[in-house]
Amino acid sequence: FRRVLFRSPNMQAFESSFLQYLKLKKGLGLIQNYENENNFKYDAIIKTRCDIMHNSISHIDLSDLYRKVIVSTGNVFPNDCVIITERDNMISIVDFIIDEFYHMRNNGSSANAPHGVLLSGIMNRNLTVEQYHIMDYVVRATMNQYY
Repeated sequence: FRRVLFRSPNMQAFESSFLQYLKLKKGLGLIQNYENENNFKYDAIIKTRCDIMHNSISHIDLSDLYRKVIVSTGNVFPNDCVIITERDNMISIVDFIIDEFYHMRNNGSSANAPHGVLLSGIMNRNLTVEQYHIMDYVVRATMNQYY
């Protein structure tokens, strides 16, 4: 494991946030490769964590994802535990975030990471954010529920 050196000094304290989005970018690359191999594109991407118990999303309007990002309610806005948006939005948001760690252009990006940089990425695409109670709780190794 090597330390990531960010060109933007305001982002140096957020290495774990960078790694989170770097992994998401790699996952999106795998999705794009699969799409290319099979000659289609997904309509939407849902980013979530594997340690979350979810509520149903059947009541959420997933139409017109081109203009919006759906996140779960949480302690901090926008909550990054669940992100749902149109495929190209997700790719663009993640590309913006990765670039922001190297060439920070939005002062709000370094506020309350990883939430500030996510909000900057969403605003860069001129998207609206809708919140729903999607994340019920986080399952911890101690089996104590959090949230």
